[in-house]
Amino acid sequence: MSPNGMTRAERDALLARCRAAEERRLELARADEPDYEEMRRLDALAAGLREEYAWRLPRVPFARCPHCGAVLSRSLDPWGLDGPWWNALGLVQPQEPPACEHFCVVLGALNLMGRAPREVEDDVEPGPEVPFVVPRLLGLSGMRAVVNGIALETGDRAFVIAYFADPLPPMDQWHQPWGRRSYTVRDEDGAPQGFAIMNDPWDFDLARWAESGALQWIAPGDTALALRGRADGPCPYAGLPGERRPQLLRNGQRILLDPPDGAAVDLGD
Repeated sequence: MSPNGMTRAERDALLARCRAAEERRLELARADEPDYEEMRRLDALAAGLREEYAWRLPRVPFARCPHCGAVLSRSLDPWGLDGPWWNALGLVQPQEPPACEHFCVVLGALNLMGRAPREVEDDVEPGPEVPFVVPRLLGLSGMRAVVNGIALETGDRAFVIAYFADPLPPMDQWHQPWGRRSYTVRDEDGAPQGFAIMNDPWDFDLARWAESGALQWIAPGDTALALRGRADGPCPYAGLPGERRPQLLRNGQRILLDPPDGAAVDLGD
């Protein structure tokens, strides 16, 4: 059961109804004389089911702010990569729990533990198999990162890397969040100013960043989310085995992509 009242069976039933509505809508669109009124009804039905799915997803404690100690919780679909939460285009926008004033962004990684992602149809971009940091972000004034591991119901192992800064930098210096291809840049009043795509290189040498104090961690399985650092011994997420290239999951298969290299992204592509 999720904190918002959804079980895996209820989640699966919601998504099955949503897929059925979407498939029927496509059938009508291909007809010689499309029933536009019914198509609009099915569009609204699918949108409502996705909204319910997003609202009822678990909100999972991810990390703790190293500046103020506040717990950061975010939505997550732990039951399967076929859920819209994982879609790279951001098909759903769950309302997230309030975060502290220092929170910037969550990045992530996902290890499928050797299984094939057979449930996936549309694009999912969950990062590499092992956690990393973005040196550019950690080079910003007052920025620190916290890494944590999360076991999913699928048997997959997820890693979240949350970034917190004091002071908080402008949004155009942030990064698209875990699993998304872009992010919306907003001004100080929250008004959208456009979107951005960052292509920053990754660094998997977590031990070095932990030794510098820029990276802290939550011990595996620690539900109290105690922050740990260099005084607590080696970082348990450093040097993990796994693929370091970005993964693209599509139509039940995994494709490995070129790693980000820092080159500017043409937003017109």
